[in-house]
Amino acid sequence: MKKMSILCKSTECTGCTACMAICPVDAIEMKYNEQGFLYPSVDEMKCIYCGACNLVVQKLDHHMEEETHKEPPIHYYAARLCDETERMRSQSGGLFYALASMIIQSGGLVYGCAYLENFHVGHTVAATMEELQKMRGSKYVQSDMRNCYRQIEQNLKAGKEVLFSGTPCQCAGIEAYLEQKRVSKDKFYSCDIICHGVPSPGIFEQYLKLMEAKYQGKLERVNLRDKAAASWHNPIEKLVFDNNTVYQGTLFGELFYSNLAQRMCCQTCKYTTINRPSDITIGDCWGIEKIHPELWNDETGISVALIQTKKGEKLFERAMSYLDVIELPSYTQPQLENPAVVPKQKERFWRDYQKLSFECLLKKYTSYGGIRLKIKRKLLRIMNKW
Repeated sequence: MKKMSILCKSTECTGCTACMAICPVDAIEMKYNEQGFLYPSVDEMKCIYCGACNLVVQKLDHHMEEETHKEPPIHYYAARLCDETERMRSQSGGLFYALASMIIQSGGLVYGCAYLENFHVGHTVAATMEELQKMRGSKYVQSDMRNCYRQIEQNLKAGKEVLFSGTPCQCAGIEAYLEQKRVSKDKFYSCDIICHGVPSPGIFEQYLKLMEAKYQGKLERVNLRDKAAASWHNPIEKLVFDNNTVYQGTLFGELFYSNLAQRMCCQTCKYTTINRPSDITIGDCWGIEKIHPELWNDETGISVALIQTKKGEKLFERAMSYLDVIELPSYTQPQLENPAVVPKQKERFWRDYQKLSFECLLKKYTSYGGIRLKIKRKLLRIMNKW
């Protein structure tokens, strides 16, 4: 009997690409939808109905129900790079950089999110400290996983040590893929970030195009969270163009924190808990000033680490030579408790995205529209219409 391809529902699909990677005949392709997100598409002419994609989807459906993912973290730490210069080049306290550095210096490989050609956000691999630099910095957009799952499988079979960094759903995807392929994970480490939700790559692409047109130059550098220009708690984005013009502001950040441009699955995310599918969970240690008001209040950034597994604990211990560390009795923040709140105007936002120019869209939903539209939005909120 043929096993029909049954993938995640569109409202639940995270775009992790596990189904695409597991397909033995490459019958699944990731394609952009009308909102600019990647979703799997099955070519029924290629499909041999083996059921491999069904199995990995089932594994992901029940992944967080496994006993190993019901236990709370082993340890909680606040951590930061000892080297302040390197810490300032990181977006929080530099914990990912410390973990990745240890893997690379041991001859291993690191897979993480980077700006690729034309600032397309995608996962890539680093084998050297120089290559690792491109993974630094917040991207605030969903990363294109490309073909990294299969590459990681090959690396592990070749005896390489591998660290994978991504959102919790991406970490769940690669963990499920490796389990189904029966690949040993003894040398594999997964590190998920405390995620606020992933905005559309299509939105990000249009944002960059608009800014290039507005500043009449080609983008040379993008930093969506420049601590040097403001502070760790209140960073701003910085875009540098080839005509020596610079934009500093919070425009894309407004879209990000509004939750308007998030993927559908983010509003019901099952990974917004302290129990995560990775070895280590990292993020900004928001609230550290309330826990330890006398320490580290210099706005250079502090990371939090939730050690999920014994393997994660060993990796963290290896990186401690790079870090100042304080163990915390416990830790939480809103993104570890509930999915981001869905704004009332989200459906309207996506309808307008199809109808309006991107500049008009920004004017309607952000401060780009100026004070008049800002007042209008405020009045609509008072009338409970926004």
